[in-house]
Order: sequence, then structure tokens, then C-alpha cells
Amino acid sequence: MPRFSIIMPTYNVADYVGNSIISVQEQTFKDYELIVVEDCSTDNGKTLNTIKKFNSIKLVQNKINKGLGGARNEGIKVAQGEYIIFLDSDDILYNNQVLANINNIIANRKIDIVYMGFKFVGNRDLTIIPNEDNCKKEYKLGKDKYTNAWSKCLRREFILENDIWFPTNVIYEDVPFVFRAISLAKSYEIASFITHVYTSGRPNSNASKNQFKQGRDTVTCIENLSNLVDKIDPKDIDLLKMRIAEQKERLIVRIDRVLDDMFIS
Repeated sequence: MPRFSIIMPTYNVADYVGNSIISVQEQTFKDYELIVVEDCSTDNGKTLNTIKKFNSIKLVQNKINKGLGGARNEGIKVAQGEYIIFLDSDDILYNNQVLANINNIIANRKIDIVYMGFKFVGNRDLTIIPNEDNCKKEYKLGKDKYTNAWSKCLRREFILENDIWFPTNVIYEDVPFVFRAISLAKSYEIASFITHVYTSGRPNSNASKNQFKQGRDTVTCIENLSNLVDKIDPKDIDLLKMRIAEQKERLIVRIDRVLDDMFIS
């Protein structure tokens, strides 16, 4: 059993995925498997051909497009590692010591979640480092703006035992996944250093989908969060309400943007 399973979904990222793979394969800590889930790219095989240039990859080819969440689910299903790390295919690991440093933090314990630092590059310059205050359960569930799965290293058996999966074919898939995982986690650790470099503002990324889809998928996100009522720690219901209220506010903003796109030139 490898220590880490790194799950990398790909879709039309021929210009980026090579750097992502290299950032994994250059790690000094080698006890990992890299699972690349090709989610039916529509770029005439460019992404797939780029992936196939690399050795030592476990390649999963979806027969139908399942979106980022669905692709991650497929990666989880075939993963063998003790811990799972998600790495989007247009992002990279910060340096070649990332896995070694995370491994040192986990040591011989069973930690459900390790919170990791990250850096945005592209259309914004921002660094988030986890600490005792922003890793408290109440903050993570109710106030944290960065509800992304890729800044969490999760114990694979914890995911499977609690039947925690991503919604498929929608954006904002991280929100219910992360909420449920944090609510049910019995232990966590803090990796107070940068592990991921996130490419912000890439054309055709999930974050840049049109406003109509953002609005529709925000409604789905609210529905998915509402469905967690009997699947989380009952003590966290008020925090769940806070997260739903946040998504409701975001829905209003996104509807306004839709109207602006329609009527303001």
C-alpha cells in the first residue's frame, strides 16, 4: 500500500497537465501512486497524448464525462494509498518536498484530515497558510471561504468508511464533500506550509464557466448541502445552515451577473 494516492482529473488541459505531472514525479518522497483520470477531453487527443508521454502513472479513462467531482470519485475508487491528495491538472505541487513534509506530519498516526497551505497565481496573488485559528472546526465549516478539496489530505479509509463522495457534473462540487468530511473527522493536523500552487483565472476552467451554469449549480450546491442534514454530526447543523445561507447569498450575486450579461453591453 503506497502512503499517498494523488488523484488528478484531466479535461482539455494539454498545455498544463505535463507540468502538474512533473511536479509529482519530482517529489523526493517516492511512496505514492499518481492516478490520472482522463474525463473525455474534446481536444482531439491532445490531453491524453500528453499524459501518455509519462511513465509510472495509473491512467483511468472515463467512458462518459463526469465533471471534476465525478472524475475524482473514479480516482478514489481505484486508489490504494493510505492518504489521498487531490491535484487539479492545471495546478502544481509547490516544491519537491511537499509529500515528504506531509508524511513527516502524519508520522505513525491515523489522521483523518491534514489541512494544507496553498498559493494562488494567475489573475490573483494570494497565499493561505493554515493555523490553529483557521483550522478550528467551527471556522472551517461556517466561515472558511476556501472550501476546496485539494487543500486537504484525507485518509482513504476515512472517506470510504463514511461514504463521502463528490457530486457529479456540477461545479462547486467541493462544498458538500468538504463540509461532510470536516464534520465527521475525528482528528486533524495542520501542515503550516504551501503544498499547492493554484492557477487562478485560466480560460475554460470550472471557475470561469458561464454565469447561467454558475447560478444553476449554486442551486444544486444548496440542495446537496441540505441533503447532509442526517449525514453529519448533529452538533454541526447550525454551521450547515450558515454554509447554506452563504450559498444563498452567492446565488443572488450570480443571478445579478446573469442579468448584467443579458441586458448590459
